[in-house]
Amino acid sequence: MKSIIFLACTTLFFSSSCNHINQKIDDELNQIQSKADSIDSLVNKKVDQVKQIDSMIQKGTEHVKKIDTLVQKSQSQLDSLKRKGSQMIDKVKSAPSKP
Repeated sequence: MKSIIFLACTTLFFSSSCNHINQKIDDELNQIQSKADSIDSLVNKKVDQVKQIDSMIQKGTEHVKKIDTLVQKSQSQLDSLKRKGSQMIDKVKSAPSKP
């Protein structure tokens, strides 16, 4: 009879301990989940910031390409004017002098 009472008390003690341990584990898991959610939110905000910066860089790159195209066109026009000017100077130099 004593062993049955001892067994019942031991079972109640372990059952109570297991419930307490389970509650602690659940609390810890909830805290971990909360922290993971916070980190996930922070990571998402940073990813959005990186996307915004990337978009700004792409717009800047497009502007640089447009400016580069304009510079190349201007360079081409200047080269053309220079060639025409050189040709005119060469014609003047090669023209016979009037006595």
